[in-house]
Amino acid sequence: MLRDKNPMSGTDADIGIAYYNQQGELCLWLIEHKLTEAEFTPCGGYRSPGRQARHDCDRSFAGLLAEKNACYYHDVRRFAYWDITEANLSFFPNHAAHAHCPFQGGMNQLWRNQLLALGIEQDARQPYRHVSFSVVKHARNTYLDPTLRAYQELIAHNGQFSVFTSTDVLDAAGALGDVEMNRWIEWYKDLYSL
Repeated sequence: MLRDKNPMSGTDADIGIAYYNQQGELCLWLIEHKLTEAEFTPCGGYRSPGRQARHDCDRSFAGLLAEKNACYYHDVRRFAYWDITEANLSFFPNHAAHAHCPFQGGMNQLWRNQLLALGIEQDARQPYRHVSFSVVKHARNTYLDPTLRAYQELIAHNGQFSVFTSTDVLDAAGALGDVEMNRWIEWYKDLYSL
C-alpha cells in the first residue's frame, strides 16, 4: 500500500477495529496510542545520511507534489506517500499555509497513518467501505497537542481523523458494564498508571 514495510519498520496502527456501521457497511478504525511519548515519529528521510542536495525538504507541499523526487522517501525509497497524497489532495486543504514540507516533524507519523487509512479505503481489494484514523493520548500528555492542532488545521478538522484521551476510552468501556471489559479497564489503568 504505502510501500514502506520491511522487517524492521513501516507504517502501521497499534490497533485496527473492523465493524459494521448503521448502514451495514464494513468499516475499519485505525488507532495509534501515544500515552507517554512526547512527540510523534518525525520524518526519517529528512535526517537520512542517504539524503542528497536534490532532496529539498524546504519545498512547499505544492512544490513537493510538483516534483515528488525532491522528497527522499519518494526518490530513493520509492514510498507511495506523495502519490496517495496527490490522489487525496482535498484531504489536505490547508497545505498552502506551510512554506516547507509540513511532514518533517511529528506530523509525519500522523500523515503516514492517515495515508494508510486512505489507501486501504480506496483499495478495491480491501473490503472496507470507510476507514478512519484516531489517536488516543494520555489525558495529561499535553506535549502532543501542538502537533495534533497543526495536523487538524492542515486537514481542516476532517472527520476521518479524531483524537481521544485514555480517560475517554476508559469511560466508554466502563459504560458497557461488562465484567470482562471491567477486567480490561483495570489492566489498562495499571499498565499506564491511570
